[in-house]
Amino acid sequence: MTGESTPAKGAPWVTKRDRAEPIGSESHYGMLGPKASRALRKGETFGSDPSRSAALRSALVGMVNAGWSFEGITGAVFDRTNAGGRKVQDLADQRSIARAMKYLRREHAQALEYVRKNALVLDRNGALLAITEWREAVESAVWRGQGAITDRNTLHASGRIAHATGSATRFPLSARRLADEIGVSATTAARSLKRVVKAGWLRPVLRSDGANPAVYALTIPRGCEVGGTSPHTGIAREVSHLLHSFGPSHDAWRRRALGKGPQRVYELLLRNLTAAAEIASHLGITKRAVYQHLERLRDAELVENNNARWHCTDRTLAEVAAEFGTEGQGEKQRERHAEQRDAYHGVSRHDQRQTPSELNPQGGQR
Repeated sequence: MTGESTPAKGAPWVTKRDRAEPIGSESHYGMLGPKASRALRKGETFGSDPSRSAALRSALVGMVNAGWSFEGITGAVFDRTNAGGRKVQDLADQRSIARAMKYLRREHAQALEYVRKNALVLDRNGALLAITEWREAVESAVWRGQGAITDRNTLHASGRIAHATGSATRFPLSARRLADEIGVSATTAARSLKRVVKAGWLRPVLRSDGANPAVYALTIPRGCEVGGTSPHTGIAREVSHLLHSFGPSHDAWRRRALGKGPQRVYELLLRNLTAAAEIASHLGITKRAVYQHLERLRDAELVENNNARWHCTDRTLAEVAAEFGTEGQGEKQRERHAEQRDAYHGVSRHDQRQTPSELNPQGGQR
């Protein structure tokens, strides 16, 4: 293949708009993150795959995430000074430009899908928007089967943590913290976390190194569209806001008390969704299951029925937790987990409360 087919810099199909901002200019490349820039400029890879294809994929994801047009991406990939485009450049040299462009378009489409699925964003505002869209997808999904309520609570807690972190793609999450948030044991939280990862709602980014928790990203499962056709979309958004504004789950909803099923029904009653049929439709469960949860709530004197409509009473959740003997269990669990973390790092909470003179009256270290 002659050199005319693969220009030394840029490409003949780059648009005038892209030429107005030179492909190799610092302002253009400054839009890329550091890893994407190194993948494009130097051909570096950051995973177990050291191939040229892996470098190209990393660079493409970065360019797509930075909002580059396909013409701009094409020009950068065919730029001979960019080692990240070697795979495409060699295809053009050894086969044909048509073959190289076919390969580039396929890889570009995969990068677009990756960015869409994993909600990669550049700033906090974009992250919060991505988290909101992810929450709507969670609310529009139907949750049935054993463990579904715990899994949904797991996602609610993940959304809160991601929101507090300000990132949809990198936030810390451990089974212990999750257990503290949703009011279950660490073992139950770990099982739920595995299920939602397998279902495609969360994606592991970094494994725990022992000293730090694992890092996750929010994802939307294939086939689950944002803004789905829930029969109570407005109600769903209100309930989602209510759930995400809550702190750790109340002790009244622990397994030895009322449990998670009645909790979801009770939270809908707080939003004036009072008919059993409406509750069943929103939660995606049968009316029989709703009535079972309502009976448990009525036995605990948290709700009452009036002309086939259910309403919350004035009784507090603290009174219910005290009656079941679960009051304070959540706080004890959080303290126990904090002590376990401190013990792992070699620092006890007792030592933290002591002054240096109490630790060593003679001064200095023991």
